[in-house]
Amino acid sequence: MDETRALPLISIIVPVYNVKDYVEKCLDSICGQTYKNLEIVVVDDGSTDGSGEICDTYAQKDPRVKVIHRENRGVSAVRNEGLDIALGEYIGFVDGDDWIDSDMYEFLYELLIVNEADISVCSHYIEKPGKRKIKYASDKVLNLIPRDAIRLLVKDDIVRNYLWDKLFKRELFDGLRFPQNTCFEDMAVMYRIFYRARKVVLKSQPKYHYMIRTDSLIVWYPSYRSYNACTSFSCYRRNNKKCT
Repeated sequence: MDETRALPLISIIVPVYNVKDYVEKCLDSICGQTYKNLEIVVVDDGSTDGSGEICDTYAQKDPRVKVIHRENRGVSAVRNEGLDIALGEYIGFVDGDDWIDSDMYEFLYELLIVNEADISVCSHYIEKPGKRKIKYASDKVLNLIPRDAIRLLVKDDIVRNYLWDKLFKRELFDGLRFPQNTCFEDMAVMYRIFYRARKVVLKSQPKYHYMIRTDSLIVWYPSYRSYNACTSFSCYRRNNKKCT
């Protein structure tokens, strides 16, 4: 993209907590995006392993990077603070131990604009040490009204309850923040965000690299699928009764 000044600002919120072995790859992949008009909001959630200092070096090199250091309060509080600070017309999320393809935000932005949607969705790779898996891939473009998008969220197959494989119009988060002191906080807001959107567009090309670490919550949680389904319906019914 050459006409970067004409492009709207995308704010990318990056929670960082004790990920010094991963955060450089993460920030390199964001700073190297083909979509250049970015605001990169890095929130260091009280890291004790030097991750915060690494982030500071990126802020010194790239004026698009803003680093906020704070006491540890958890990923929901970090994302909420990022939303409070972000100035972009569009919002994306990347976790500090993951990374993205160089054209991910160009891909998501063009998908959203061409299809006149409020949310665009891609697919992702699952990364494990020495192993990579594509979760789902298709060239088909799906334009979804909120009800149909929510049904796919409940199925948790081609549309997942993750923030990081999506690009959102900023206005969808107006008056909405992530609940604190809860597991799988993405689910608690995803249905509300989808319900607010006029249209969700999906093209399942993998662009995001999701790292599975041995200390990941998804690894040790034995009933993630059951928890997901239960939480999905409870969040949906509690927050979006007009759709039931």
